[in-house]
Parts: sequence; C-alpha cells; structure tokens
Amino acid sequence: MRITLQSNIDSLSEFYLQTLVLLYRPCEVFGKNDTSTSELYVRAEEKNGKVTAYVRIVDNGKDCESVSSQGEYENYPDGINIAKTVVGRAFCDCAEKVYGFRSPFGIITGIRPAKLALSYLERGFSRDEIHGIFGDAYMMSPSKANVLTDIASRERSLLHSLDRKTFSLYVSIPFCPTRCSYCSFVSYSTERLLSMIPDYLVKLFADIQRIGELSKELGLELYSVYVGGGTPSILTKDQITLLIECINSSFDMSRCREFTFEAGRPDTVTYEKLTALRDGGVGRISLNTQTANNEVLKVVGRKHTFEDYLEKLEIAKSVGFDSINTDLIAGLPTESFESFTESLDKVIAAGVDNITVHSLTLKKSSELKTLGEFGLLSDGQRVMRMLDHASVKLRGEGYLPYYIYRQKNTVGNLENTGYAKEGKECLYNILMMEEFHTVFSAGAGAVTKLVSPDRGKIERLFEQKYPYEYLAKDAKGFDADTIRRFYAEHF
Repeated sequence: MRITLQSNIDSLSEFYLQTLVLLYRPCEVFGKNDTSTSELYVRAEEKNGKVTAYVRIVDNGKDCESVSSQGEYENYPDGINIAKTVVGRAFCDCAEKVYGFRSPFGIITGIRPAKLALSYLERGFSRDEIHGIFGDAYMMSPSKANVLTDIASRERSLLHSLDRKTFSLYVSIPFCPTRCSYCSFVSYSTERLLSMIPDYLVKLFADIQRIGELSKELGLELYSVYVGGGTPSILTKDQITLLIECINSSFDMSRCREFTFEAGRPDTVTYEKLTALRDGGVGRISLNTQTANNEVLKVVGRKHTFEDYLEKLEIAKSVGFDSINTDLIAGLPTESFESFTESLDKVIAAGVDNITVHSLTLKKSSELKTLGEFGLLSDGQRVMRMLDHASVKLRGEGYLPYYIYRQKNTVGNLENTGYAKEGKECLYNILMMEEFHTVFSAGAGAVTKLVSPDRGKIERLFEQKYPYEYLAKDAKGFDADTIRRFYAEHF
C-alpha cells in the first residue's frame, strides 16, 4: 500500500500510519518503490491547539474518506498522543467502510495491550474510567476493554509482592522434528538440525552456567524458569536429564516458584522423558495439539493425531505435574468455526488446567504466507468469532484469562490469550509479557531483557538468531559486562 502523509505535527510519521495499516492488512510490506494500486492518504493539521485529520483509503475495490477532529471534551490522562488518536479515529472509521469490520483493539497497535491497562490501574484509575479511556481514546470494543482490565487485575494480584531483585531464566531449544505450514522457525532440513544438537547443548550449558555465576554475583534470586522452543522434547531422555541438571546446579532453586518445560508436540514425548523432567523438578509442562481435527493436523504438517495427544496427556497426568498447558490455534487452514469449537470442547474435556488460545500468525517465510493461501480480510472475522466463543466458553468452565499478547502478521490483528484455573497460571508468561522483572536468556534466538526496579528502563540483548550462528567461532556470546553496567546504574 502506498502511503502519503501531509502534516505539520512532529509526532505523526509514516511509520505510525504503517502500524495502522497492519491492523487490517497484517502481512503488508512497505517500500519506497511500492507500485501497489492500494493507497492511504492522510492530511493532519494542528491549529490553535486543535487537531484535525482527513483520511482516504483506496483498497479492496473501494474508495472511502473520513474526517476526525479534536473535540472540547477530550481531557485524556497523561501519555495519550492526541494527534495520533485523532488520526487513528479517522483511519478506523474509513477502514471499517473499506474492509467491512472494525479492529476490536481500536487503534492500539502494541503487542502488550494489558500492560496499558495495568499502568492505569497502578495510577489509581477505576475499571469504569479505564473502559471509558479505552473506548473513547482508543476506539476499543467493550469486550476487549473488559478482558484487558480483568487480566491486568489478575496480574497485579499474582505479582503484587514481587521483589525487584528477582529474575527469570529462559532457555531456548530451537529445534523441531518437522516444519508446520504456519511456521517459519525451522529453516534447515531435520537431519542437519539434529546433527547440531550435541554441540549446541555444550555451548548452551556453558551460557547457563555463566548466567548462574553472574546472577549470584549481582545478588539476584531466581523466580521462574521456562525451557521453550522450537520443540524442547526433541531432545533425548539423556539430553533432557543433562539440561535439567545443568540448570539445577547453576542456580539456587530453593526459592524458584515455577519450572516450565514446553514439551510441545505429542510425537516427541515419551514416558521416560516426562519422568526425567518431573524427577528434575519441572512442575509445569505444555503439551500441544493446536486442533483436535486430524484432517487439519495433516494440512498444517503436524505428524500426530489428536488421539496421540490424548495418549501422551494421560501419561503426563500419571507422572504428576503441577500444571499442564495446551495450546489451540484459531484460524488454521480448512478449520471451520464448528471444528474449532469442537476442538475447544475436547481439550476442556481432556482435563488440562491451562489453555492458551492463539490467533493464527503468518510468519515471514511460512509456507502459508509464501504460497498466499489465505484471504486475510475474510479470515480475520472468522477468527474473531472463534476467539469470542473461546472467551465465553472458557470463562464458563472456570478458566480465567491471565495474560494476553499480540504478534505481527496475525490474521485480523487479533490476540493470543492464556486462560487458567485458579492457581494454575504460568507466572513466567506474565513476567515476560508485562516486563515485570529481568529475564536472562540462553540459546539461539533468545533475548535477554534487563528491567529496572521501577520498570521505567528496559534494555534488550539479542543472541544470534539461528543455531549455526550461535555456534560460530565469532559469535559475540553472553554479554556479562553490559548486564553488570545496567545493574550498577539502576539497582
């Protein structure tokens, strides 16, 4: 889409307009030589302290325009950019005419919408006041405003006594047995990937030990551990045992509140692996089926059936974990609304106590995106219906929302939401998503996030993205000096 901006307001930029476009065209690519026939034209002016915006969108076979201006009633709290709000209103009014639906999050483009709700709660705003701000300033739907406020309240309750000298640990196992059609993560053949694992673990264990030494030097207390992927259960039983032993020996685990291992795909899970995890102190696992429809599983390239998932789930229950999570994806190709609701019913009936409902995200080089198999505009409304049903159904079954996030290139620009029975929440998910405290990360593609005590300063340190880069001789490695500097300045 070609974008033209005419404005005398410094805070408005073409980048901001791009984020608005992505609300309705999730996979849009922007460039200087764009020859697209679709167009966004914005003219915004600030005069005598008031902002007026004119927006025109030509796309989807339509040509529509809208005007918005700052009214006398607008007395929003600090932090709201009036110019962006006025332009965003005009854009959403116009986009609704062009695309046939209104973005349920209004003009909020960030990936952490509950963090905004939490900030208002911490500033003393009531639920009604927050809902009013979300609806008026951000054009958010009442249902999304309500769920964000519920999640923020639950997060604050769960972590109200969190010590700022705590931290969490993320360990990346970036390997999968096969590539799902909606994912771009695995970019090499399985054989080559698997051949890297032994060397990868040697480097990974060394980094975990370095983090352990540095955390003790800084006087930090480990709060939670999350081993994610990829598919961490691609490791053998012996490799899993070595990994868990490395973590346990590198940190004081006596006050660690949660130890999660993302077991992932049922076709990689065995009784021996699960027993090794439980014996090593892992209390929470994720076992994912994504859908209960076997035909859909085939379409997306999953090498297991729903029956396989149920079998491995029963084994996991018999081993005795404190909490078991299952992920479902709303919007998978060929899955109807009826099929999704049936999948949800079956997973609830299976007896897991934590369910995360994801909106389908089209990764940059995923098969679905590169083959162009999806009509994003129509599917956004279909997925929205799935998510609305899931919210009502899960709440009715005693699963309450406890964290939420959004990703780029998500169908309908919708959200991923974690639901859990009381006491079965994944604390790491909240800590990481809402940036409550520092997360040290080890492994390819991992991101260490340094957070100051007042959460006002955040610094990110990125590991090399791919395993072969992580293992390269010239890889930059664990940056202990930057971490020491950050803690010296902020703690």
